[in-house]
Amino acid sequence: MGETICRGYLHPFPGEQKLLSQAIEVLLTDEQRPGAPATFTFEQFMQIMAVACETPAEAGYLLKTWATHTCTHRLRVKLESM
Repeated sequence: MGETICRGYLHPFPGEQKLLSQAIEVLLTDEQRPGAPATFTFEQFMQIMAVACETPAEAGYLLKTWATHTCTHRLRVKLESM
């Protein structure tokens, strides 16, 4: 497939990236509600999401999928470095 055709499939509508960014922001925004305050700051939450979206191999682990303890270790390392 040519580059032009691929771009058409990946970005079929002009301005799609901006709409996608706005949709993601709306989905990640939590409304105020009763109960305990948030446990994580917004920056920490974004780091958690970043780890969830990467593969263990990208993070330097010899796994195909995240194991709970490995993912937790990776999150602790990233959050402590903030």
